[in-house]
Amino acid sequence: MTIIRTLSQVLFCTALWAVIFSAPVQAQQQQQQQGETETTGLQAIPRSEIQQTRRGRLEYIVSVPPRSVTAVRQALETNGATLIRQRPLRALNRVLLTYDFNNILRLPQARGLIPRIPVDAHALYRYAGQPRLYAAALIGDASAGGCRVPARQKIGLIDGPVNRNHPSLARARITMFSAYVTGDRPTGASHGTSVAGLLVGEDGSGALSGFAPGATLYASSAFAKAKGGDAANVDRIGGSLDWLVGQGVRLVNMSFAGPQNQVLSDLLSAAAERGTVMIAAAGNRQRGQLDWPAASKNTISVTAVDASGRAWRRANKGAEFAAPGVDLFVAEGRAGSGYASGTSFAAPIVTALAARRGGGSANAVRANLKARAQDLGRAGFDPTFGWGLVRAGGC
Repeated sequence: MTIIRTLSQVLFCTALWAVIFSAPVQAQQQQQQQGETETTGLQAIPRSEIQQTRRGRLEYIVSVPPRSVTAVRQALETNGATLIRQRPLRALNRVLLTYDFNNILRLPQARGLIPRIPVDAHALYRYAGQPRLYAAALIGDASAGGCRVPARQKIGLIDGPVNRNHPSLARARITMFSAYVTGDRPTGASHGTSVAGLLVGEDGSGALSGFAPGATLYASSAFAKAKGGDAANVDRIGGSLDWLVGQGVRLVNMSFAGPQNQVLSDLLSAAAERGTVMIAAAGNRQRGQLDWPAASKNTISVTAVDASGRAWRRANKGAEFAAPGVDLFVAEGRAGSGYASGTSFAAPIVTALAARRGGGSANAVRANLKARAQDLGRAGFDPTFGWGLVRAGGC
């Protein structure tokens, strides 16, 4: 009887301790599977905005100088992380490591293991984005497509796939690159084709002509199908940036938006250090602050206005410049066209103007845009229009 009672007590205590110690683990796993992540920054990021493994766990990404790869891998992998892929970014002098933390590591713990090395959730970035042909007149161009740019001027584009056979792009100089990895499912070509057309489109009627025809476009496909809609992730954005820098492209359009991310920030800094000027869409979430990458100090941010110079109601606040981006007539799909609204479509107009002026450093491009901008809203810089509506100032 005594033996039975003692055995029962042992089993009870064992079960009790199992509950006590397993509860935090279960709660942690439930939070990672259902709730918001522990990602640091201005706010937590929902699961829908983070790349997931095939098993439904969250991915994490690290930006590492090549000399530190071995040490970083050892620190993370001996503490429960599994490497998913490794992408060398030779032009940026970085290596991207994508990990599954297996519900063992948490982000703060990982950061503690590799201090001073950027590590973050593998964030997703959505398109930052119905016609009247008003955009050219609004910024002071005599006609759409009237200002040609020399072919030696390179423009980079990180977006979805571009249909180079679209009639408006048939005569454009376009070099294509894919940042996809095994298992990625490319998106359709509508958004990428629209943005490419606004940059370098050539259309005899003028309706679908871009603002920097003649320039050579380097277009990287970085958007793939994901839960919650088409998205680019940090790995594909990084691969795209690395390719563009390696191709000598120093002016890049980024018509996408998403959460703050340490690794993306590091990649933007690395590109900026190599003289890359990056122009980014403010984002379309009606927030009082910019989404990333527009919020980075290494990008020039752009918001959208309509034909009357009114702010687009869905645009985030805080951009440096405004450009037409409401009800623009754009190229779509295989040979189609239609109206589109969003800061996605305002950004390429600013990128095209920068190309027409020969590019230069980020500070030079910013100063040039500011000198010609038409003040909107209250005098000087304001969070709705920034320094104002960009103006062409001639060809």
